[in-house]
Amino acid sequence: MTAYLRAHWSGEPIMMSMGSLAHYMHDLSRDGFNVHDFLHEGNGEVWKSAMEYGPASVVRWVAIEEQAEGGDAVYQRAKEKRDFLKGFARVAEGGGVALYRATPP
Repeated sequence: MTAYLRAHWSGEPIMMSMGSLAHYMHDLSRDGFNVHDFLHEGNGEVWKSAMEYGPASVVRWVAIEEQAEGGDAVYQRAKEKRDFLKGFARVAEGGGVALYRATPP
């Protein structure tokens, strides 16, 4: 998954729950990513809006923890709201985390 992200990412924000994937964000720092590259719970209203209305208007990438403790907040929201990931395609997975990328309009 990291290899796919490194090969295709061009600086767009990545939605990722810091509550469940902070360790992965830290690991990605070795590949040149920093905390400002992620939309996470610490981003307040932007995070809340993405969680309420879907991430498509805010980010081009979404990483979701699907397994540990029944999945993270993003996983739970996607289960509750079937069109939450509308406009995204699953492009990679590994270690219980799935990576979604926005599809062209």
